[in-house]
Amino acid sequence: MLSVRSLAAGTGLPPHSLKALVHALAGPGQTLKAAFAGRALRIAYARRKGFSSYLGLPLNPDGRARNTPLPTLIGGQYAGRFRSGTLLLAAALDGEAEAKDTHEASVELVALECRNKQEKTDEVVGSAASIRPSDKTSRIVSIPKLSMGQRGQRIVTFSEIVYQGAFANVAIACSLIEKDSGDTSKYRAAVAKEIQKAASMGGSAAGVSSEDLAGGEDWMRLLSVGLSNVLFDLLGADDDQFNPQVLTILQKEMTERKEGRLPELVLQRDDDPRRVPYTHRVIVSGVDGGGDEGEYGFYFMLRTRPRPEVAEDFE
Repeated sequence: MLSVRSLAAGTGLPPHSLKALVHALAGPGQTLKAAFAGRALRIAYARRKGFSSYLGLPLNPDGRARNTPLPTLIGGQYAGRFRSGTLLLAAALDGEAEAKDTHEASVELVALECRNKQEKTDEVVGSAASIRPSDKTSRIVSIPKLSMGQRGQRIVTFSEIVYQGAFANVAIACSLIEKDSGDTSKYRAAVAKEIQKAASMGGSAAGVSSEDLAGGEDWMRLLSVGLSNVLFDLLGADDDQFNPQVLTILQKEMTERKEGRLPELVLQRDDDPRRVPYTHRVIVSGVDGGGDEGEYGFYFMLRTRPRPEVAEDFE
């Protein structure tokens, strides 16, 4: 049985010094064993890359996210709960742990819909990007130049993964321009740069504080305005911009999807034969130089699955 006296004898530290160390490790009200369990959990979590791990953020007993894992007794064994799984600690409390019940989420761009065309045929190019604020990672999918608007050409389907990873709050940024002139390479590079800039907003802060910052209206507005400015700078004489929009898919929606509580919807039109299942939609709109209003929809499918078993190597 762990005791301050026995540990003090083994370490050479005075009991009062060891008690202070335990207090620093675990905080007031926790037992000595819980203190070592907390330290072991932090080691195990760090080995799996912490905020960037497949486990996602640690959880409090009430389900709210926290920055450090909290030891909890499950069937007599210490464990830590995370958004995407559980870490069961080895009895030695030495940082060895086994991941259990791990799941991952993916957000897939499945369709672009021309809801209201600006011209007889719109020539559009765009992008859909994800930002995971908790670890400041991002991913961008480019939409190549498309001709849309004619009957039977109102829906274009895709199978492009915009996000894949742990359950987390994920921002999805959508941008589109009606591109009648020039090549699109500068557009793709400029949008990617703006997405990376938004992902790193808030400096070195990560975890819960970074996620809270990105969940605010100010951050989402700055991202939309930043993308809008980028698009405006790239417009040619015959090009038109749609207002960029940002959607946040919450980690609780990923949990609801895993539990079968977030239903699928279906995109379908009378003037297009395609039927596309989806879970989330983003609408962008814009007015061209002639006063014609255009509107497009980005459609996404949120999926979850048990994480594939992979041998873990921490070397």
